[in-house]
Amino acid sequence: MFHIIHPEDLEKIISQQQQVLAAADGDILEVEYRAKHSNGEYRWVYDRQTIFSRQEDGTVKQYLGVATDITKQTFLLFVNITKIY
Repeated sequence: MFHIIHPEDLEKIISQQQQVLAAADGDILEVEYRAKHSNGEYRWVYDRQTIFSRQEDGTVKQYLGVATDITKQTFLLFVNITKIY
């Protein structure tokens, strides 16, 4: 999966994955990053993850995540900020 992450965001994603593995039950972890679309363009993604199940020893077995394409919103925010300055 890491091959689709923008190089400038890779460290952020690795850190996020470590945080998920250390998260408490009920924690929701959020991160924004760029991922390569099948057309070759990078898209902005808003990703939220939470623990779903654990092994008997307490380590994470499964986690749930939802990734939302926020490219359009990010672009509009950038345009509006640019107009202000």
